[in-house]
Order: sequence, then C-alpha cells, then structure tokens
Amino acid sequence: MGKENALKKELQADVLINLKKGNLVGFGFSTPRKMDDDPQEIPLKVWENNIVWDNNRIEGRGLVVEDVRIVSRQTILIAKRQTVPVPYEITSKGRPSRREEILEAFTDLNNKGEIDYSGPMRSVVPLIQNWLFIHPIYSKQGDQGLGSQVIIRTISSAFKEKKSKV
Repeated sequence: MGKENALKKELQADVLINLKKGNLVGFGFSTPRKMDDDPQEIPLKVWENNIVWDNNRIEGRGLVVEDVRIVSRQTILIAKRQTVPVPYEITSKGRPSRREEILEAFTDLNNKGEIDYSGPMRSVVPLIQNWLFIHPIYSKQGDQGLGSQVIIRTISSAFKEKKSKV
C-alpha cells in the first residue's frame, strides 16, 4: 500500500508540474453541474495550491471540478485543426452540391504540389476523385456528383489562375 501511495503522489506531482508548464491542460465541470454544461478549462490558479484528488474530481481555491480530464496541449491543437464543418442548413432540390469538397481537395492537392499544371485540366480529375474517396468530408455519397465534367467545371477558374502563374 505504501508503494502505491508513493507512486500516486509522484504521478500527481508530475502532472501538476506539466499543468503549470502548460504541457498539459485540465478540463472539467464546475459543480453544481447542469445537463447542458460544456467542459471548461480549469484555470491554472486552481493547480497552484493544495489539491484534493478524488475519482476524477478536484478541489482547489474554493472551486470543485468533477469529471476532470487532463490532456496534452498538442492534443488540443490537433483537435482544433480537425474541426468538422457544419452541414448545410438550407437544402435545395436534387443531389447536394459537392463543390466545397471538390475545392478543398483541389486546394490540398495544390498545396502539396501534386497538381501538374503543364498537363490538361482533366488530368487532375482522378487526383481529386481519389482524394475525396480517402477524405470523405461533408457527405458519404461515394462517387455521386464527382463526374469529370462536374469537377472540371468546379475547378476551372482556380486551375486556370494557377496555371497562368506557373
């Protein structure tokens, strides 16, 4: 039992050091908690004094936080970059547009230098189709709405603009 307590105290001390350095971030819910509450970042000041650790609950500086989760700052940065776009609110008749997906694929491929502007525009079509199959962004429509004419029509002005600068 003594070794477990010593290990627990050592881990808690290490977590506190990394929280204070900003390598880790704590999130939780202030009490009393309501059903529609979102988790909040625990202020650094809470970690400065004596902390009572108990079953994902901490108390410090008069604040009680429950369902505490501690994550790395890197995890938060990655999660912020991977935000999911809000689905279209207004639906029109017919199949949903794939324009935004096609343009995002084109932009990503362009940024990675995978588009050859010396060739015809239609040579980009398979690249965009493959990118969209690997990265389903907005919809799970498979290849619907990804015909070569639709893609060419969608990327035409961007392709021509980039080609003129090459």
